[in-house]
Amino acid sequence: MIEILDKQPEVAVVYGDLRLFSDRGKVRTFTIQPGCGIAEYINEQEWIWKLPDFDLNRLVLFGYLDACAVFRKSVWQECQGYDTKIPVNGFEDWELWLNMAKKGWKFHHVASVLHDYRFIYDPKLKEWHVPQKRQIALGYIRKKHFDLFVKAYLWRIFVLLPGKVPRKILQILKR
Repeated sequence: MIEILDKQPEVAVVYGDLRLFSDRGKVRTFTIQPGCGIAEYINEQEWIWKLPDFDLNRLVLFGYLDACAVFRKSVWQECQGYDTKIPVNGFEDWELWLNMAKKGWKFHHVASVLHDYRFIYDPKLKEWHVPQKRQIALGYIRKKHFDLFVKAYLWRIFVLLPGKVPRKILQILKR
């Protein structure tokens, strides 16, 4: 992964596929949004999540990259690190990726499992499991990166959902 950063100065982030596992029973079923990779079932305690190559619109709408990536320290500093003002824990990495992409940095996907993720479902550990708290965090990030969300919603309308225009987007477009 470091070799990619060394050879491609325009790339800020290198990420790969991940193996989700649990040593305490089943890996909880999860949903992958359209175009955000493929979940490959291995057994009840193990899944492989094959991530797609980078797509900014999908990242904006679905936040499909997790924190397990290698990135340039200088870019992290340029973006002022993780946003500590996000009102709910669990969204810091997604917001950092949006900042990096907004500044024009490139992301590189390695189509191999590069890390393991121990899956522990414990709502006390993850505030973002609580729908009301999740909406608060999403509202903060959408407001901060409004321009990216408008472009991504337009992309979704014309590419993913032809013929279906959400009311909220129509309101934005009519302004």
